Amino acid sequence: MILARVEEGKLIHAGGVGTGFNAKTGTDARLRLDALKTEKPPVSGLKIKGATWIRPEVVVEVEYRGWTDDQKLRHPSFKGVREDKSAAGLGLGK
Repeated sequence: MILARVEEGKLIHAGGVGTGFNAKTGTDARLRLDALKTEKPPVSGLKIKGATWIRPEVVVEVEYRGWTDDQKLRHPSFKGVREDKSAAGLGLGK
C-alpha cells in the first residue's frame, strides 16, 4: 500500500506499507480500495510502475519507527482503516 501524508493541503509520498495485514484485513482493505480506483496518481510527480491508484478518501493508521532523511516512514506496519477520520478532516477537501 502506497502511503501519503498531508502537507499544506497536498499529498506528499510517505513510503509504503506491506506488513501488518492478515487475511481478513488485507481482503477488506482491497475490496474497499478497489471501489476507489482512478487512473491519475493523487500524489503529483509520483510514478510507481504497476501501481493501482485510488482517490484519496481513506485514512489508514500505521505504526512506524520514525522518519527517514527523505521523509519516508521507517518500518511502517498497517494497523487498520480509520473509520472515525476523513480525508476532508485532514485538509484534502471532499
